[in-house]
Parts: sequence; structure tokens; C-alpha cells
Amino acid sequence: QTRAQILADINKVTPCSTVAKYQIVHPQQALTCSTAPVTIKACANDNCTELSDLPTTVSLSPTGWGGGDQVTFIGSTQVDLAQTTAGTTTIGIVSATPDAPVECNPDCNIEFVNAGFEFFDRLNTSSTGLPSIIAENDLNRVGIRALQNENGVCGPLLSGNQTINLNYDCVTTSDAPYSPNQCRRDFADIAITNSGAGINSGTVNVSFNNQGEASLAGFSYADSGRLAISVDAVVDGVTIDSGSATLDRVPASLSLAANANDPHIAGDPFELSITAIGANGSA
Repeated sequence: QTRAQILADINKVTPCSTVAKYQIVHPQQALTCSTAPVTIKACANDNCTELSDLPTTVSLSPTGWGGGDQVTFIGSTQVDLAQTTAGTTTIGIVSATPDAPVECNPDCNIEFVNAGFEFFDRLNTSSTGLPSIIAENDLNRVGIRALQNENGVCGPLLSGNQTINLNYDCVTTSDAPYSPNQCRRDFADIAITNSGAGINSGTVNVSFNNQGEASLAGFSYADSGRLAISVDAVVDGVTIDSGSATLDRVPASLSLAANANDPHIAGDPFELSITAIGANGSA
């Protein structure tokens, strides 16, 4: 080869990045007086722990997306869907460049309702999800709204002191494989039932302000992992619920211990234990 041909070969670059799949993350429920925040991810691997750095363009269904039904982004983007009529709406990607399989989390349906509960981050109200909270810390950042459609505008559904049902489930997901699917500690003073696997339910007393907002202040959870939480209540003879929201609990620190000798002979095995520690110092 000539020098020019060698340089040409060197400059032939094949991008290592790709789109393994598209993941659609959305709330199970949204209000007809508001919008459903939907996150579209271009995943670089199967479990979506890494995002692609390639420019991607997707066409979304149904119509009615804020900013248009076609979106161009790198990595991930958030889009909002409005539906003014109550009912189940199926969302999806009609076409994508580059092409790749599509996965919805938890599924591809959003239930639009005229009245319902929704969770929100009280310290970051523009966030579309709940924050990660350190184990044993107070749950005051977890907000709950009780809203209803009042001629196209969201208004308060409840105010004052109310007793509502709170449900929680410890879950393992593709992006949280570390999380056990069995609860070991009570959440918000609601005792786990049976083995802790599956949904655990109980009642909590909360105070809604004149905007229909309350919080889980005064409650805590002394374990780490991912929870699916929801609330519901009977209002004027009708059961109103929230759909499921994800809450991540993380350790305040990790404690390491080993049974190695001092000095330890290189190549000899030893045991290393890692213990998650909460905000109050409990394991």
C-alpha cells in the first residue's frame, strides 16, 4: 500500500456506539387537566444502563405530543402527552432512526383520569419522578397531590386532614437488579404482610393544603432498594387512585469488613462483607 492508502484506511472509522433498543418510561396514570411526562431513552445496551451518543429521531404515537410527534435527541429526552378525554391511551414509537426494538416501562398504556392522586418531589416540583432518599431519612420530600379536572384546569380534590390507603411493594427491575423483590422493613409505619413479597397495604393520615397537596413527612423507611408505591381513597363514593410511582432508597454509607490476616499472604482467599448503613447508623 502507498502512504495515501494507509492514511485512508486509518481514517475509515466505524462508530462503536449503537442503539440497542428504545425505552419508553411513563406514569401509569395522568390527569386530563394536565399532561403525562414521558421519557424516551436510546439505550446503548440491553439493560439500558448506558445511553447511546448517536443522534436519534423517533416518530411517536398517538398525536398530541408537546412540541410535535417527531423528536430528535441524543441519549434521552422528555416529552409531554396531553389527552383531554378520560380513558386508556396506548403510546409507542411508529418509526425510528436508527431502527431498534421498543420497550415500554411498565407497559405502553397510560390511564388518563378526570380525578386522581399523583406523587411529586416537594423540593423539585418540575421533576417528573421522585428523588432517591437515604434510608432512615424522613420522607418529607415525597409529596402527594389530590387533583380533579375543573373545566380543563386542575383543581384540588381534597383538603384538610384525610385518611388514605398507602400501598408499597419492593421490586427488582432491569435497571435496579440490586433491589430485592421482598420487603424486610416496614414502610411509613405500615407493617409488611406475610413474607414481605408482593403488595403491602395500610392507612396513613395526611393533611392536604388548599392546593390539594400533602406529604409523607414524619414517616421513614429503614432499608435500601426500589419500591413501587401508590395511594387510593374513596371520595364521594368513588375510588380514586394514583397509579404506581417508583421510589429509590439508598444507603447513607457502606461498611466494609474482612477476615484477612495482617499481613495477608498474596493469593490466599479471604471473605469481604459489605453492609449498607442508614442515616441513623443502623445496618
